[in-house]
Amino acid sequence: MTASVDDDGVVVLEGNGLCVVAWNHRPALVHTALRHSGGSARWEPRWHLLVVPTGTLVDGASNEFSLAAAHEKRGCSVTRTTNPDHLVPRMPAPTNVPPLRMTTRYAAGLPKRLRKRK
Repeated sequence: MTASVDDDGVVVLEGNGLCVVAWNHRPALVHTALRHSGGSARWEPRWHLLVVPTGTLVDGASNEFSLAAAHEKRGCSVTRTTNPDHLVPRMPAPTNVPPLRMTTRYAAGLPKRLRKRK
């Protein structure tokens, strides 16, 4: 199946005797994902998802975009803003979990009876 998106967020899916016109509120992200996949996508109608592979189909990684019916489009409301450089953390994430310590049993190695014989 192939997909395309215009600047207004209108997404057109075509293939396998199907033609779907839908809408997404972030057309630039959809466009970038489709450009990287060569326009290849998969439509999941049950969840209204456009699944765009990020690499080979073997690894299974993909971008997923929620699509609304074209007549149901509405503005996106931002309820929370994040660090625009969210992939580059400013500091380590806080945690209340102490660091893992190696147990004495693990440090000693496997008992002789469980070791593989060469």
